[in-house]
Amino acid sequence: MILLIDTSNIEYFFLGLADSQCLKLQKKVKAHFEHEEKLLLNLDQLCQKANILPNSLQGIIVVDGPGSFSALRIGLAVANTLGWQLNIPVVGVHKNEFCSLEELYIVGFNLLRQKTGFSLVLPVYDKEPNINLKNK
Repeated sequence: MILLIDTSNIEYFFLGLADSQCLKLQKKVKAHFEHEEKLLLNLDQLCQKANILPNSLQGIIVVDGPGSFSALRIGLAVANTLGWQLNIPVVGVHKNEFCSLEELYIVGFNLLRQKTGFSLVLPVYDKEPNINLKNK
């Protein structure tokens, strides 16, 4: 199975599971700045519904941007950590390359077929970081 993660939006995120043929399960979760509290819980629920263990994943497709700093960071941290731990390929897809989770799967699956083993996916943020120095 292949895991799909799209956390590019601050209001909600998408998870999906696909085999080599098509998208099998998908879930949209209202998050409103609570990606870190809800992502792993919902990922676990999706795997239970599909009756699979995370260690049976064969690859991960994750949206790498553009998007919110925190939302992307959380999605990519989960994707990269799972990919590294399981030694499976992780590929990033830009948000402008697809319109639905099914299209994300199609674009990402073509990239996954070209990879073996883990490689890090880096985020593409939609604006420069806003870092403020603490007033003294």
